[in-house]
Amino acid sequence: MDKEGKRLAEVVRRTHKHLRKQYKLGEDAAQVWKQHTQHEEDLQTYANAMHTLATQHWEARQQVNTSRVIWIHSAIMEYFQGGEMQRTTEKEMRKIEHLDLKADDSDLANGCKLPLTSKVRLLDVGSCYNPFLVYDEFDVTAIDLCPAHLSVKRCDFLSLEVCTEVRKEEDIKNSRGSDKCQTTNISPTNILLETNSSSNISRNLKHNGNTELVTSSVWDEKLNAVIVQDKCNSEIFETVGGTNLTEISLQKTCLQNIENESIVENTSSSGTNLENTQDSENKSLVENTSNSRRIFNTEVRESGASINEVTYLQGSSFDVVVFSLLLEYIPSPMHRFLCCQKAYNLLKPNGIFCIITPDSKHQNANVHLYKLWKISLGYLGFARIKYEKHTHFHGMVFRRGLCKQAWQLDATRQLSFMKKINIKKKFAGIDYNKISNEMYIPQDFQDLSD
Repeated sequence: MDKEGKRLAEVVRRTHKHLRKQYKLGEDAAQVWKQHTQHEEDLQTYANAMHTLATQHWEARQQVNTSRVIWIHSAIMEYFQGGEMQRTTEKEMRKIEHLDLKADDSDLANGCKLPLTSKVRLLDVGSCYNPFLVYDEFDVTAIDLCPAHLSVKRCDFLSLEVCTEVRKEEDIKNSRGSDKCQTTNISPTNILLETNSSSNISRNLKHNGNTELVTSSVWDEKLNAVIVQDKCNSEIFETVGGTNLTEISLQKTCLQNIENESIVENTSSSGTNLENTQDSENKSLVENTSNSRRIFNTEVRESGASINEVTYLQGSSFDVVVFSLLLEYIPSPMHRFLCCQKAYNLLKPNGIFCIITPDSKHQNANVHLYKLWKISLGYLGFARIKYEKHTHFHGMVFRRGLCKQAWQLDATRQLSFMKKINIKKKFAGIDYNKISNEMYIPQDFQDLSD
């Protein structure tokens, strides 16, 4: 990785380290996270660093077999289209029968033996730039604390409400006593309106000479190509799935204002960029990108429009939930587990949970922790069906089982075995009595001064 890539990676590491340090020094984990989510400038800096790292230093330069996005896509297609779902379902049914148990819902269990014929509904958590938007076989909902792409919805996953039954937005408003509650109906209309505006901004920026702002990222090129070719048409302004036409008009007006401001700001700075050296120009472009995102997010919040924020989602409504480089961001073991619990509740029975966690050490360096992950998620009702170690990350796929009790029994048995294993000295602080509701990461065992 070049000098700029290392600088951006340090921004990410420093953010994670600061949050964990606050937690380790005795501060309340919930309060640490709440304070972090209120520091808009820090969130913008972090999102910009992650977006640039992912699109210009990771995905754009990696081979197919080392890309985390391609690995997840391959795992999902293997499961839903390659027959893996049917095989794992039949295997679990034999397991349930052997244990003299019953599936939590026998009708659902039988239905899970059939191949998926619709688009895969995917929730990408902590996705600042929506890399899975380029795949036509996915119906993607991307959420992040600080979106770096207009198709991503603003959401604090730790505060997200998971509805266990279908609820109308009016009911939610009344129960909270607020008129600012956001809808969970993430319809294609809302996303398309935003991405359409994004593509218009891109074309205007190119016209004004700032082509590099748009085309410097290979991945952004792919996203814009998909948006322009397949998504932008007059039909997006029609009512889809009960979407309110008044809301669409509000969204369109809001986004047009944001677009105009973004164009003016970037145009006014283009002369200065041309006079600077190449390094200064690149730095300015990054700053302009960050400023454009800040304008968009601020405008949306101040206008009161709910087009870019999600506060609740329907339970058991997704085929796939993705945590790519997310768990390392959460400072406390308990809150990592709570995030996984929400993933479980959001998944349909037999849906899959994909986790990517960074690790450049050899495969066995932290394998003890990842075995404990399997146990912790087993207590939730997950079964691990795929695990691979690549040069810079571990890729794992867990399936929401059809009989939670069967996987909880497995987890108890495996934990009893793990307690007897001699582990490295650095892992001596693990509290095995909390494995059923906590998840440790390697960074938890770093010295505070490291």
